[in-house]
Amino acid sequence: DIAVQDNRLELRSPKKFVDLKGNNQLNFAFKWCDNMQEPGNIMDFYLNGDVAPGGRFNFVYCAR
Repeated sequence: DIAVQDNRLELRSPKKFVDLKGNNQLNFAFKWCDNMQEPGNIMDFYLNGDVAPGGRFNFVYCAR
């Protein structure tokens, strides 16, 4: 499921789609980008559009 309101995006997915490997802790690493001009070209993160966080950094969400 996806919900968009103003500047917020919410995603919901059943746990069965996540491989927990016997561990109940969920950790998601992600990067947000838009306006990419060359999908699949990793260098496009530096050249076009916006990306957060910048460079090789990423966000991490940990649910315990």
